[in-house]
Parts: sequence; structure tokens; C-alpha cells
Amino acid sequence: MTAKRTARLPADFGITHSLSQPRVSGDNPFSGVYFTTLKYHPGLARRFAGIAVDTVSCRTLVRWRNDQHHHGES
Repeated sequence: MTAKRTARLPADFGITHSLSQPRVSGDNPFSGVYFTTLKYHPGLARRFAGIAVDTVSCRTLVRWRNDQHHHGES
């Protein structure tokens, strides 16, 4: 967002340009922490194995994250 053309684009649409993060809907610290925990969990496959296999894997990890995971533990 530092190129002149890109930086001027929001103004063309009447939008005030800002690079700050507070109160931005796309910046949700709760979902960020949630997905980071899942991403680095050793039980999550590192490669795509197929939609059915990965769906089961993700559901298992989500249940673990919601029911057993304690803040501060990996």
C-alpha cells in the first residue's frame, strides 16, 4: 500500500486510508490464536491428504481445541 497509485486508490472511492488495526473486522485476535494453535498442533497433517481425511482431522483438532486445550499449552 505504499505505491502512489495504490495509496491514492481508497481516496478515489471516498475511503479514508489507514494502516491501523484496531476495530478492523479482519483483525480478530481470537480467531487468529485459534487457527495458530491448530496450524502448529503436531496432530495436524502438513500436507493435503484429501477432503474426507482432512475434514475428520480438522474436526478432531477443533474438538480438542475446544474441550481439552488449556491456554498457554501447545
